[in-house]
Amino acid sequence: MNRAVTDSSLPSAPTRGWGRLLGGIALGGLLAIPLGYLLSYAAFLVAMLGLFYFLLFGLLIGAAMYRVWLPLRPMAPLTIGVGVAAVV
Repeated sequence: MNRAVTDSSLPSAPTRGWGRLLGGIALGGLLAIPLGYLLSYAAFLVAMLGLFYFLLFGLLIGAAMYRVWLPLRPMAPLTIGVGVAAVV
């Protein structure tokens, strides 16, 4: 049976503060510094292992930013692009 959904049963939307957005950028930057240092050594590995670590470290930074930004979704693609560009 279909029941009508009332407005009182819907979860409230999270507040969109700049704190969480800037926190995700700060966390991504903090992770990028040591991983970039490790990448400077891993990039010289033979047989494309350097490329593997380049992708792996990028995924680690992106995963941390995703966890911080998860309550802010849906986000505009422009906002995501600005955050990623700031970390890169």
